[in-house]
Amino acid sequence: FEELQASIKWVPTFEVVEKIRAEEQMIRKEAVKAAKEEGRVEGNREGKAEGKKEKAIEMAKAMKQKNIDLAVIVEVSGLSIQEIEQL
Repeated sequence: FEELQASIKWVPTFEVVEKIRAEEQMIRKEAVKAAKEEGRVEGNREGKAEGKKEKAIEMAKAMKQKNIDLAVIVEVSGLSIQEIEQL
């Protein structure tokens, strides 16, 4: 019986279940960690894009107040004519 217990082939069912649960928990933690990182990166990317857009709008407003030609404002700001006209 002791040889059987020492054998790698003999593993009680509860130990197998516990190992599987531990592995599943580790996989879940890694998945959550990866999802959080992906969300953080995406959030940074979106935040930067929003910041650039806000800066372009500020710049276009200032140029529009100085009566700079609409074509120049479009070229410099990257905004559309419709966006600039709405400012």
